[in-house]
Amino acid sequence: MSWLAHIRRDPVPWLLDPENPSARLLTLRHIFRRPEASLEADYDAVLAWKPVQTLLRYADLEMDADLVEIARDLAETMLTGYPELAERHLQRWLGSREELLRS
Repeated sequence: MSWLAHIRRDPVPWLLDPENPSARLLTLRHIFRRPEASLEADYDAVLAWKPVQTLLRYADLEMDADLVEIARDLAETMLTGYPELAERHLQRWLGSREELLRS
């Protein structure tokens, strides 16, 4: 039985909604397996999204560029090889995102 049989509507339109650019990017990348080169506008949309902008206020991407690259590589490894740990990490750091948005 397909996973679609367990839901009432197709979730793809919701996952691709530009109102949540991170869900859109992850859907395009991991579900539809779009090539990385075709996702530049989607990465830009994530970076321009208000919750991400709030988090970026605490980062210096120029000064930490080498760390960001390492973190990106490790994130990919964690998402594919250790999804349970990735989920725990996200809950730890983003679970209280409402507090970050108020700061």
